[in-house]
Amino acid sequence: MRHFLIAVLIFIPLTFLLRWPTLPFWNTLPLEPNSPLHALAALGLKNGDLLSLTYLQWPQGATVRYIGWPTLLITAFFNVFLNPIPALNIGVATWLLIQGIGSYWIALRAKWGIGGALICGVGSMSSVTILQALGNGQFENISIFGLLWLWLACQKNWNLEAALALIIVLFSSPYQGIVGLCIVLLSMLQKRNLKPLIYTVPI
Repeated sequence: MRHFLIAVLIFIPLTFLLRWPTLPFWNTLPLEPNSPLHALAALGLKNGDLLSLTYLQWPQGATVRYIGWPTLLITAFFNVFLNPIPALNIGVATWLLIQGIGSYWIALRAKWGIGGALICGVGSMSSVTILQALGNGQFENISIFGLLWLWLACQKNWNLEAALALIIVLFSSPYQGIVGLCIVLLSMLQKRNLKPLIYTVPI
């Protein structure tokens, strides 16, 4: 338990560093064009807009297909207490922190040791994919924790956990969903001893 708390104390400052200056200045709006749309989408979810978003093309509302559900749901929760921009900044930071803590937990369950788990957690928060997603406002691509969880669950035959992890991945974005389905497929092939086929799949 002690090493877990130490890991969290490492991940929290890293979250602030990666999300600067939106943390601690939570009213800061990033200049890329996607963050305002995420903020409006989360506010719409909080108000019950599932198929259309009244904040776009008012008064009828624009028909939308939400992506990045984990981030949007967390942000929608904070919208109960905060304005849209602070809620988004805290929601994104919370989901980013979950990537680190969750990946640390997965690595410990995979018997990678405390050092390996710390590297896994830090890498899951600061990989090139995550940094690009944070910079472009493509928060739907923040899903490394879900992919790692899905991989481990498939390897260990933890079917319920695999299903939960796959749901997280599928509801993050179609791209992450394709990666998740590939993990499931390759795990099934591996269990059928079709390893030569696996080796022919380009990574």
